[in-house]
Amino acid sequence: MYSDIFSKIYDAFGWNYYPESFAQLLLRWIDEQGLHINHMLDLGCGTGILCNMMAEHGIEAMGMDLSHGMIAMAKQNYPHILFQQGNMIDWKPEMNFDLVTSTCDAINHILEPEDVKKVMKNVYSYLNPGGVLDRKSTRLNSSHGYIS
Repeated sequence: MYSDIFSKIYDAFGWNYYPESFAQLLLRWIDEQGLHINHMLDLGCGTGILCNMMAEHGIEAMGMDLSHGMIAMAKQNYPHILFQQGNMIDWKPEMNFDLVTSTCDAINHILEPEDVKKVMKNVYSYLNPGGVLDRKSTRLNSSHGYIS
């Protein structure tokens, strides 16, 4: 998806603003909903900023991204967090999660409707009972989209 060179300068261009801002909104939303989140997965995690911010709040985070370069940067920046390269259409982790996020229009990169269905089915399969999928666009005032 993204070149290794682009991955190295991604945060320098200010795109770190979105996951940083979203993390603050997400943590507030989790608190307002009274949710107890132990494990979370960020699909399309980019350079891992959201995972790290959630980990700083006691949530065991994991990230997955299609881009080898983004995963390399995430592992370099946050070696204490598990990151894996994969395609969200068919990738399946070895554990389940209380929360799955997909921010900054990551799911919009899935172009075929049948593939979007596969992603949703996969996400549902690795959500714990009562787990939540939160897909947030880059528009910080847009509503949460979630499955519980």
